[in-house]
Amino acid sequence: MREIEGDGLAPSLDLVRALQAEIPLPLRVMVRESHGFGISGPEELRRLQRTIAMLADLGVDGAVVGFARDG
Repeated sequence: MREIEGDGLAPSLDLVRALQAEIPLPLRVMVRESHGFGISGPEELRRLQRTIAMLADLGVDGAVVGFARDG
């Protein structure tokens, strides 16, 4: 888990792979790259999109986001 003391950030892909190898349940991964529950700008949005694409390539069942659009 990444920075759980700050409400958690997206885990590493290595951790996701390890979980997939050990747990036969559907896996939904939280995708969050900064503290707070918003997106700081276009570059952070692109990072989130890249992370979600990599998770899709790994075959996870879904991505969970914790931010609200337009406040």
